[in-house]
Parts: sequence; C-alpha cells; structure tokens
Amino acid sequence: MTEISRRRLVGSVPAVAAATVAGGLLPVGTRQAAADPDPQGHGPKTVDRSFTKVRYYWESFEDGERTTPPPGWSANRENMDDFDPDWRGWSFPGYAEFINFGGARYGFARCCNSRIAVIDSARRGQPDGNAPFSAALTSPEISVPSGQTLELGFDSHYVQAPDPQHAVVTAQFDRGDAQTLLTYSTKATDANAGGNVVSKREILTFTVPAGARTVRFTWAYQQQVKKGYWLGDEYFWAIDNVEVTSALPAPGKPVAILDIFSDVQGTDGNNRMQNLTLPFLSSLPDPAQALVINGDIVRNGTISEYETFNAAFAAGGGHPGDTLWNAGNHEYGAMDLPNGIDEAALLKRFLHYAGRTTPQLEYLLNGKIPLLLLSDEHVYQGVNHQPDGRRLVRLFSAQQLSWLEQRFDYWRARNTPVLFFMHQPLSFTVSGTYLRNYCGEMDRESGYALRRLLAANPNVVMFTSHTHWGLHLDDWAAVDHGLLPADDPRAREVNARGIPMFNTGAHCNEYTGAGNINGDVESDSVEHIPSGLRVYIHRDRVRVEAWNFGTKVKYHTVEIPVPAAYAAGHDTH
Repeated sequence: MTEISRRRLVGSVPAVAAATVAGGLLPVGTRQAAADPDPQGHGPKTVDRSFTKVRYYWESFEDGERTTPPPGWSANRENMDDFDPDWRGWSFPGYAEFINFGGARYGFARCCNSRIAVIDSARRGQPDGNAPFSAALTSPEISVPSGQTLELGFDSHYVQAPDPQHAVVTAQFDRGDAQTLLTYSTKATDANAGGNVVSKREILTFTVPAGARTVRFTWAYQQQVKKGYWLGDEYFWAIDNVEVTSALPAPGKPVAILDIFSDVQGTDGNNRMQNLTLPFLSSLPDPAQALVINGDIVRNGTISEYETFNAAFAAGGGHPGDTLWNAGNHEYGAMDLPNGIDEAALLKRFLHYAGRTTPQLEYLLNGKIPLLLLSDEHVYQGVNHQPDGRRLVRLFSAQQLSWLEQRFDYWRARNTPVLFFMHQPLSFTVSGTYLRNYCGEMDRESGYALRRLLAANPNVVMFTSHTHWGLHLDDWAAVDHGLLPADDPRAREVNARGIPMFNTGAHCNEYTGAGNINGDVESDSVEHIPSGLRVYIHRDRVRVEAWNFGTKVKYHTVEIPVPAAYAAGHDTH
C-alpha cells in the first residue's frame, strides 16, 4: 500500500479513536435506561419532550381491530356496499394480509408494525356503471399549542388510478376553517406529481391558528369509475405511523460533517469514484472531517483489487478528511470464489488495507460525534443458499455484538447521538429490503439480536448499504418501528420511537425496479449513480442529504431529532 493511500485511509485519528483502533474497545459507561419514548395507548398520547422534536401524538393502528379503527378514531364511507365486508371503507389489516393480495402492495416496506390503515379498490365487486365511492378516516382530537408551527408525519403508500381518483389530508381545528395539507390526484402539480407514492414518509407542515387548542386530521379517498372500466388490483392507499411533532428551526452551524458512500466493486465503480465522486466531494464549500466507505470496496477481496482501488482513490484526489472502511460481503469474495476459502485470511487482508486490527471500529467525528462501524466477518457464498433461495449469513460474531452493546451503553448514558454503520440492511426497512434476496440474507438470530440492541438506544442513526437501490426513491430512508415483536411488553413504547435507517447508494449496478417479492429486482441501470450521502450533525439534529455525485443533484434531505439533553449541552463525553 502506497504512503499516500495509507495517509488517506487512516489519517490523523483523534486519541480516543486511536485507542479504539488499537484495542477495539473503550471504557464502558454506566448502563442507563433509554429515554422513555411516548407509549402508544388509547386516545391522545402524552407529550414526549425527550428529543428535540416535541411529540404531541403518535398512532400506529396497533390498537385497532380488523374493521374497527383505534379508540378515538372514526371512519365513514359512501357507496361501498359492493366491497368485501372486511375491506369496506378504511380497514386495519395486518401487514402480511395486505401485501399477500399482490401487485405493488409489498413495496410498503417501511411500516414494520403488524397493523396498517388501508383503503383498497381491489376488494370490491366489478362495477356495472358509474360507481363513485369514498372513504374517510379521522383522528381523535389532538391537543396542540396555539399559534405554533407543527408537523404531521405519516408513512404513505398510494397508487394513482388513471380515471378520476384523489386523496386529501385535511386539518380541522377547534376554531377556524379546515386546512388542506396534501392532495394526491392525476395532476402533475399535486403532491404525488400525478403518479404513485411508494413507501414515502410524508411530512406536512401546518400552523395552529391563534386561540386553537385541538386539531383533528382526516385522510379522505374518493374514486369515480367509468362505465365498463375494471380497476383490477392496483389502486389503493395505505398509511401508518401517524405522528404530530414540533418543527425544528433553521439549522445553525454544524458540529461535524461526514461523507458516506459504498459498493464500489471494481473497474466501473473505481472510475466513477475517481472521476466523479471524489472531485465533487472535494469541491463542496464545507469539507467533511471524514469519509465512511460502507462495504463492498472491492469485488473479490484480492490484493490487486485493493491496490487498484487505492490507486483510483489517490488519482481522484482522495478525501479532505480521514477515511474509514467497513467490510461487506464482497471483501470475502461474494459468490465468485470457490468454497473452502480462508475467511480469516480475507479478514486479515481487509484489516491491513483498512489500517486497523479489529473488524469493529469506533471513531470520533471532529472529536465529538461517535461513529461505530460493524464489519461483516464471514464468507458470503452460494453454499449458504437455503432450499427456498435465501442466503442465511451470520454476519458478525458475538464478540462484535458485545462490543457494540458496550459502546451503545456508553454513549446513551451521555445523551450523545451515534452514527452506526453496517453493510447489510435489516429486512423491511429501506428500499428493496422486502425482497427475498435482501430480507433473508441475515440469519434470524443475528437480526433479532441486533434489533433488540437497537431498541434500547433511540439515540442511534443507522446507515446500511448492499442493496444498490437508487437514492432518488422515496423509501431511501425509513424508521424501523418493528424493533421488538408485538408480544414483547416493551414493544409499544420502543417501536413508537424506532430507529432511523438510511440507504447509502452505490457506485455500480443501480437497481430501481419494484421487482418481485420472491426474487430479485427487475431493472439495472446507471442513471442515478454514483450516489451517496452527506451528513451534517448539529446540536439539535442529524441532517442527511442523498446525492447523485455524478450529476450533482441532491435528491432528498431528512432531519432526525437528537436527545434534548444533548441539544441543551448535557452531554458528558
């Protein structure tokens, strides 16, 4: 490895990070219970001020029955007598029941909880003429502060019919006129741009009128079917995870800045990194203090591939900050090498080029924000395929998981936001993770163990790679509200907060199609790559931007609130 590549890969690591690189561990802090998120329950919810966005209300429809909304909610319908009785108007099925009807339903991957709210056109008999129908779902009265600007958030999955169909979200306060917050229709000027909304987190800003103290929200869906026209099974609206919060003010100066990309994997990815990504990142006015390359840096884990990557990295000008590597499946040869390969040798090779001695890494970004990297540790090969096509891979050791728990404990006790990196995603989170090729790759024991650990640490923001799905998609980011199973007594309060998760894009083989739930994706393109993230950490938020580094287009920005105690300066590290 050349001297310039070694300097770029490791850099001048702060003392606390250097200790981690050497030993893989830092002193463990006192265990402390996680901040108490707002528990789900019947009726209006208790205000939660533990994070920088005050939460005034939360609902995930878990308290509903199959045809009955949660307590305090109301539903009405018109001209829906020809629907299946269990689907007449807004209904509240389990997620599996909804997606099993087929079509694009299974793309609603972000919901994770067992129940969702749905209006589904496919559940009616064939109309014999003009057959308009409508259905509305209304929340209970929610107490809100008079005169303040707030946000209504909810997960939305909507398919637009070519004939007249529209959906509207309105807010009705205890005084004043109703406000229309969102409209979906065939019009290009509406929120859905005339098309579908695929597993998107809608954030709608509104201002409470002076003197108003409560608000009700209504989700209304109406459809007019032309004579002789049969809708088939593709038109519906599903929502979940309704939340009312305060709005964050304009951001101040960031505490730290981080760049992230992944999935380079050889010649094409190296060329894009060298000629597009690195020059673009270096051109930004505020240089990042570090870069995380979150796995699949090379294709087969060979020495020549690492050397070629380093040469391309240097030729592209490198990165102005420290560069941190995470290992993915391709560092172990993916499925291109024969069985019996020495995974210990491949891990040793990765660690050599990464400039450290342990597969796990803790690093303090700008000396302030902890980054925790958990590398894949095992070979990922075709021999691991199960009869149903899944590849069950134990990604990390018990030692790594124990280390992660210790570090999470340490930073949670200090109210500090943590950025956590793992190459493989968790199932039913970001784009494509509902597909068998992704949701079945991590062995069940590892997945459950990791989710239980994340459940205790709401200060964590997670970044995953591997899928290659485009960052232009609405579900590039998600919050995992399924950390604990429904029968766990802590599930209501823990799942209500959830853990935000982000897809880091790719430098090769971008996937954009809806795919098939039992197989792989349906399209492979380069339109939206090379792609990756820029992250700004502020005292009151973590702001994540999704970029196309080649076209210099920013697709999305998401802001994650941090523990209120951290924003108030009550961190102790």
